[in-house]
Amino acid sequence: MAHLTKKQNTENQERAERAQDALMFYAKSVNEEDEPFQCLLTDLLTDLRHLAASTDGNPLAEPMDYERASESSLGHYEAERDGEV
Repeated sequence: MAHLTKKQNTENQERAERAQDALMFYAKSVNEEDEPFQCLLTDLLTDLRHLAASTDGNPLAEPMDYERASESSLGHYEAERDGEV
């Protein structure tokens, strides 16, 4: 694992905190605030798969490729984790 600067560590912590806020917002929206984070993460990812596959009610009115987004996000995460950005 790369040695990160203080700024990079701070940025990664902020990213994690934003994700936690989003997960807690999701938990409240589905009335599951007492569920373990792992279950909430699984449920949110499942719902995002449904959104990406949906042609009805898609607020973006454009096709979304969940697998492509997932692969791309892994690359972004690895670059951020390793201090490459």
